Amino acid sequence: MQMYTDDMSVAMNALAAAGKIEGRWKNQYDVILGLESQLGNGPLGRAFAADYNPSAEQIVGSADSLVAAPEQMAQNGRDCVQTYLTAEDRNTQTFESA
Repeated sequence: MQMYTDDMSVAMNALAAAGKIEGRWKNQYDVILGLESQLGNGPLGRAFAADYNPSAEQIVGSADSLVAAPEQMAQNGRDCVQTYLTAEDRNTQTFESA
């Protein structure tokens, strides 16, 4: 079995860079919250907010988990590369000393 560790490291760095979307999402969500605070102030707005708010909460929960995942996946990948390299070094030393 062969892992292309250099390629894997490049891929994990790209995945981690994509993970930086979390900060941008949080900034935009603050803007959305500001706009949402204006909903429900009148009779039509209250009716709209009653349907909107539960759906918005579900969407925000999903978005939060999606934007947090890339960095964790990238770290898991980096850990796998390091584990592979450590095992490869150990096995090479064992083979050479035999």
